[in-house]
Amino acid sequence: MKPRTFSDAPPAGPNVAPGLHVLFVDEEAYVLREFVRAVRQSCEAVAVSDAGTALRVLEAVGPFDAIVANFVVPNDWALPLLAAVRTAFPGVLRVLLSGDPRDHGVVRATRQQDVDLVFATPCSPTELLYSMQLACALERVLREAA
Repeated sequence: MKPRTFSDAPPAGPNVAPGLHVLFVDEEAYVLREFVRAVRQSCEAVAVSDAGTALRVLEAVGPFDAIVANFVVPNDWALPLLAAVRTAFPGVLRVLLSGDPRDHGVVRATRQQDVDLVFATPCSPTELLYSMQLACALERVLREAA
């Protein structure tokens, strides 16, 4: 069996979970532009560069389906941000991008359920979007079944 590559990733189509509303948080503007450009056909994306702005946007704009935050940022604010989102907005899918997904902080956040999905960077925006669509679709099915 050959290893799976990003080019083998299933297409991120609107039939999986249409109209996702995603908040991207990263201090590097070019990373934000790349992700937003890559996913804009399949979802509505908002991009911000810091945790404080992310929390204000979440409160002001309303419900997002997912928040995607970069782990390696000044002052390690991604994990406290995702923990705050878990408490204040429990229905929001929390995604962490990390250069080292085996990092102790990443593992701890996953065990504490502050993070739902972890992606090693660099990662394919298409693969990221597809995984978020599947996770959000599953969340909707489970919520409706309850």
